[in-house]
Amino acid sequence: MLKALALSFVCLIFTGCAFNAQKATFNPIVNVASSNAGKGSQVGLKVDDERPSSSLGHRGNAYGAAAEITTDQDLAALIREKIASGLTKEGYQVVNYLQSSGARLTLELRDLKYSTSTGFWTGGVDVDGAIKAIGTNGSDTYEKLYRTDKKSRVVVVPTAGTNEQWLNEALSDLLRQVFEDPELAALLSRGGPSTASNQTAVPSASVASTQPSAPDARSATSAVPAASTPSGLALQAKQAATQMGCGDVQASGQTTFTADCGSYKVAIDCGGSTCRPTHTIKDGEDQ
Repeated sequence: MLKALALSFVCLIFTGCAFNAQKATFNPIVNVASSNAGKGSQVGLKVDDERPSSSLGHRGNAYGAAAEITTDQDLAALIREKIASGLTKEGYQVVNYLQSSGARLTLELRDLKYSTSTGFWTGGVDVDGAIKAIGTNGSDTYEKLYRTDKKSRVVVVPTAGTNEQWLNEALSDLLRQVFEDPELAALLSRGGPSTASNQTAVPSASVASTQPSAPDARSATSAVPAASTPSGLALQAKQAATQMGCGDVQASGQTTFTADCGSYKVAIDCGGSTCRPTHTIKDGEDQ
C-alpha cells in the first residue's frame, strides 16, 4: 500500500507541465572587472558549438524523459558576444580570429544538457555542461576543458522559468571559469604587439643598413623613466599584480617579480617597456 501511494505521489509531481515542450532563453551573467590587463593587445576570438545535439534535454515525469527543451538562439554567437565583452573590459582589442597579430582564443561548447531522474519521494534534475578553451600566443599553446554540474532534488515538476534559470547558471559558470583561469590570462596577455612597438620597428629596420646609430636611438625612445630604477620596476610590477587581483610582489631577479595570488603565484616580467605576467607558479614549483 505504501509503495502504491508513493508511486502515485511521484506520478503526480512529474506530470502536467512536464509534457509541454520548452524554448529556453539564454542570457548568461559574466562579471568581469574593468582593468588594463590586456594593454590594448589583440585577441582573435572564435566560438564553435560542438555539442552532439542541439537539444538541451527533456523535462521529466514519473516515467522518465518527457517534453524536449530547446532554444532558438545561436549559442556560439551568444558566447562569443559575452566573452568579447569581458575581454574588452580587461583591456584587450577583440578581433576576428584570423586577423589577430597576437594571441588567439578558441572556445568549443562541448555539452550543455538538462536531464531528470525519478526517486522514491523526490525527483532529480541534473544540469551539466563543458566548454574547452584553446589559447595560442606565438609558439605557446594552452588548452583546458571546463566543466559544470548542478544537481537538484525536487518534489514538484520544475517550471519553465526554473529550468531556464538552471541552464543559464550552468552556462554562466562555464564562462566564469574561463575568465578566472590565471594560466589562460597569462597566455593572452603575453606581449601582443602594441601600436607603439609597430611604429618604432618599421623605421629602425629601414635605416639600419645606412645609419648604424639607429639601434641606440630606438633604445632611447623606448625607455620608460619609471622602469629605470629598481623602485620604479617594483611599482610597475605591483600595478600589474593588482590588475590580476593579486597581492604583494617580490623580486625574483633584476627585472622579474613574483606576485602572491593566494593558492598560486604569477611570474611578472618587467624587462620590456611594460610589466606583464608570463606564467603561473604552483606551490613547490621553481620560479
